[in-house]
Amino acid sequence: MKIADLKRDIGERFEQVNERFEQVNVRFESVDARFDRLETAVVTGLETTRRHMDVLIEQLRADARLWLEGFDLRQQQIDALLSSNTHEHAAFVEMLRDHEVRIKTLERPSRAPKTPRSR
Repeated sequence: MKIADLKRDIGERFEQVNERFEQVNVRFESVDARFDRLETAVVTGLETTRRHMDVLIEQLRADARLWLEGFDLRQQQIDALLSSNTHEHAAFVEMLRDHEVRIKTLERPSRAPKTPRSR
């Protein structure tokens, strides 16, 4: 093989390599475009998801506030009932104490013996 043939053969090989690199470059451009579209879709999806999550979190906060307000109201009602119950219980205990005094007075034996009545 002569040097001229070798140069021509090497030149053809370089041409083939250059053509393949051109094909690779075209494919890379296609891949880059796909990545750009994918990145745009991901960013758009993230923004949409973020807005949706913000709405859900605000709804949860509102629900939690309502629940806590209801809890506070119920606690106030329970406190009022406990207070009322305490007062009513004290009055009931006092009535029982008075009742026991009356019963003991009635059941106390008198000094004079009682005679049974005849029928």
